[in-house]
Amino acid sequence: DVGLVDYRLGIKTGLELIREAVHDGCDFPLILLTGLKDYKIDADAEAAGAADYLIKGAVSPEMLDRAIRYSMAQAKVLKQIKDMNAELEERVKKRTEQLASMNKDLELSKVQLTQALAKEKELNELKSRFVTTASHEFRTPLATILSSVSLIAKYEKTEDAPKREKHVLRIKSAVSNLTSIL
Repeated sequence: DVGLVDYRLGIKTGLELIREAVHDGCDFPLILLTGLKDYKIDADAEAAGAADYLIKGAVSPEMLDRAIRYSMAQAKVLKQIKDMNAELEERVKKRTEQLASMNKDLELSKVQLTQALAKEKELNELKSRFVTTASHEFRTPLATILSSVSLIAKYEKTEDAPKREKHVLRIKSAVSNLTSIL
């Protein structure tokens, strides 16, 4: 289909009709016919969306046939471009949604990794405090055991038995403390 639109239509001009038709989604070519040979009308027709501009007195049947064929071919190409553009827009929309979903997943992973890192730091801190506390708590009973063993070694006589017993009890107490700490 091709629409032939006269420039003079009464209240409105053919240019106004072409603008409205294009705005409303007209998908077939519109050719403006006018009796005036005016470059401004030609440029306005092109800007309005006309497929061609013909001067009535200068149009031969062959020229009209050529203008109709070219306009139809041009409309076909424009439709293909619009269809490809719509398909591309849909692909871009889908890809954007995929990227947004992936971005959301990455943000979630980032939050989870941050939480895991915080827990790991807390565990390392607890481990460090445990090692510090345990080494302190083990040193005191071990020092007591070591000093008591050294003193027992000096008490070789029978009359030193109560002193040895006292240190043996201290050793047993320190070992008991170590056992409860463990």
